[in-house]
Amino acid sequence: MDKLISIGFITGPFGLKGELKIISDENHLDKIFKIGNALYIDNNKYIIKTYRLQKNHHLVSFDGFEDINKIENLIKKNVYIKKEDLSLENNEYLYIELYDLDIIDNNEIIGKVEEILFNKTTTFIKSGNLIIPMIPKYFDKVDLKNKKVYVKDTKELIL
Repeated sequence: MDKLISIGFITGPFGLKGELKIISDENHLDKIFKIGNALYIDNNKYIIKTYRLQKNHHLVSFDGFEDINKIENLIKKNVYIKKEDLSLENNEYLYIELYDLDIIDNNEIIGKVEEILFNKTTTFIKSGNLIIPMIPKYFDKVDLKNKKVYVKDTKELIL
């Protein structure tokens, strides 16, 4: 089986028609939750039938699971996807792929990505006490092949 990437967690059902509430901080959600895509729960494949966003939750139903009684065993489970199914461009990546990559500033390794942080407007990568906004002023590019994140001007972020 191709490598599965974690994209969220099912917090519970929504209504009686088999919809599930999924929490996800991942990027490219329009590609992840596309109708017809396959999501994986406990290594079982489920095809997205419907999708809508409500508040912080992604509401998803699967083909053949149109009743609350059919989804009970999916609640409180992690949700995965195959990256190949997303049709990402060469320069696109999922946030979860950044973990443990070397952070390079001015050709020097300054740490590893330990955490991805979010607020309403900006996403950040965290390494130790250093928190770097993922905006063009500080964030340059991601090189998944060589396991590196390139940043710039991070010295001004150190307190």
